[in-house]
Amino acid sequence: MKTYQPIMSTSITAAAAVSKHLFAGFDGNVCGTGAKALGVFEADTAAGAQAPVVTHGIGLVISGAAVSVGAAVTADAEGKAVTVAAVTVTVPSGSTPVTSDAAQPTLVVAGGALPVAVNGYAMDEASDAGEIIRIKLA
Repeated sequence: MKTYQPIMSTSITAAAAVSKHLFAGFDGNVCGTGAKALGVFEADTAAGAQAPVVTHGIGLVISGAAVSVGAAVTADAEGKAVTVAAVTVTVPSGSTPVTSDAAQPTLVVAGGALPVAVNGYAMDEASDAGEIIRIKLA
């Protein structure tokens, strides 16, 4: 049996009926795809009731797909844990040969937030969707 280790919990008004073991959004709904989560719902909660949410520590989350141990995870559309895709950078190329390093394009990274929020790191492996795994919340 897997256990969770909450360091801090809070409550939020459930905007709709929510199920335990899903990422919780800041708005009281299940966290949306790639969004930053408030934490993990601790209990099944009816709409309008106060839902307990683990915000810090280790939470139990249902996997939305296969997940490897140590993988950075985010929420899918159902609030389940899925692996964050690696960031890729493509440098444009052309048919003109480059003869100096001055001709290279300048890559600029701006801003502080990635387009997909990392909500935690998997402490267990999930071989498929629907498995409950421990997530070290970020």
